[in-house]
Amino acid sequence: MKELKDIEALLKSNDEDLAQIAIDSLVEMKEKMVELMLDGLITTTNHSVRHSLVLAIVDNFKDDRIIPTLKKMINDKNLKTRTGILVYALGEYSNSVDLLEFLVDLVLEADYLPAWNALGILFSMEPEFDESLVRTLLKRVERKDILFADKILLTHDLKLFLRNQLR
Repeated sequence: MKELKDIEALLKSNDEDLAQIAIDSLVEMKEKMVELMLDGLITTTNHSVRHSLVLAIVDNFKDDRIIPTLKKMINDKNLKTRTGILVYALGEYSNSVDLLEFLVDLVLEADYLPAWNALGILFSMEPEFDESLVRTLLKRVERKDILFADKILLTHDLKLFLRNQLR
């Protein structure tokens, strides 16, 4: 991996081969930076650091490798009261069909704020969903007993969302 000064010189050289070497070096640096930040995200116990790392990865790199980490951390019982920023960050990847079931489960099972954030992400999703999956999820929502008044409205909106996907 080259130093930034060297990379800058290669980019300015107007030589295609040298420029490609510089680009490859920058991509390699980016990959290593994201790996370091993901490792920090997983290992830190400081919530402020976690918050900063999540936003840095999402805002500056838009790297899909964060999705499994976010899902794992959102489901971590030790972080139950600290998942708001994690769910918010997941929203930056809302066009991933793979998130549909996870987000529906969050609306049903998470505390109010993460559930509300998850529902907002669902509303912003645009991909075509598999009809059989939507029907399965709708049945799951309809069978769910909601015990808390604040979640009743969220669940109602979730049902409407899923029904609209079938039209």
